[in-house]
Amino acid sequence: MSFEFVLRLVIWHDILGQVKIVNRILQDPKMDLDASASSLGSLITFLEKYRTNGFENAKLVGIEIVESIGAWWNC
Repeated sequence: MSFEFVLRLVIWHDILGQVKIVNRILQDPKMDLDASASSLGSLITFLEKYRTNGFENAKLVGIEIVESIGAWWNC
């Protein structure tokens, strides 16, 4: 398992986790337009912030995962 693969998993986990939350909100039959717009706005804000500093955080998490897996992966 390469670091690049783990890094991609971490990035997708972060992004899809936020998309999943908004997706559930948007599919709620009781949802109104104001709340929908607010949820989408929050998602856009998250993605903009993630683009700025999320990659560095994802790299740190990826390194931690690879190091923890490396102990048994190389056996």
